[in-house]
Amino acid sequence: MGMSQVIADVLERSSRLREAKKGNEANTKALLIEPVLRGLGWDTDDLDAVQREVKVFEGTYLDYALIVAGGTSLYVEAKGLKENLNDKKFIAQTVNYANNDGVVWCVLTNGLQYRVFKTNGACGNGPEAPV
Repeated sequence: MGMSQVIADVLERSSRLREAKKGNEANTKALLIEPVLRGLGWDTDDLDAVQREVKVFEGTYLDYALIVAGGTSLYVEAKGLKENLNDKKFIAQTVNYANNDGVVWCVLTNGLQYRVFKTNGACGNGPEAPV
């Protein structure tokens, strides 16, 4: 399936989730985020490529670690469909997870919006670009 079809399917699912008021984080991950990851070429069934619920520090867990050549390349923190990605606590959480583990790139997403952060700046103040 091509990426344009993945996006069309995600948009349709997001409308259904909103109408049903079921856009919680678990549904957002399963129905919106994971199809996008697969569409981008990540094998979500391969534990050597995509790890879920990764313990990052002191009992906190990151939603996804994307792995290339045995090393973590990207952290992805998921929020429910209705969450505002401009919330500074969500941004700080995402960037802190990556900074603490030495991961340079991280993404904060609610399944429709994707915000990409480069973490080698001051925590929460590094360069960012909405995707």
